[in-house]
Amino acid sequence: MKRTLSWLIAGMAYLGPPVWASFALEADHQAQLASHGWVCGVPMLGIVLLASISSAALSLVATGFGIAFFRTLPQPRRWARVGELAILALPLVLGVAFVGLLFLAW
Repeated sequence: MKRTLSWLIAGMAYLGPPVWASFALEADHQAQLASHGWVCGVPMLGIVLLASISSAALSLVATGFGIAFFRTLPQPRRWARVGELAILALPLVLGVAFVGLLFLAW
């Protein structure tokens, strides 16, 4: 159950925030063009930042469930399970790196 739940949450981390950000960016672009004829990128950067943080948070939860399942396995654990944990943690690592680079640049 934990493994299925971790993969379900990881799927939401991989698909949910990026799809939401895509629709939100397009809607914001159209709204800015309609209101004053040009587009400012700061709200778009905020949307991408929020999507990255959301994806990282979902990945953190999925990785937590994945580690909890991994610890219940008998001792000679396969390397495929470690790779599975790396796949679960990838949005977390990328989100933290992206947010960290944004704040280090300021």
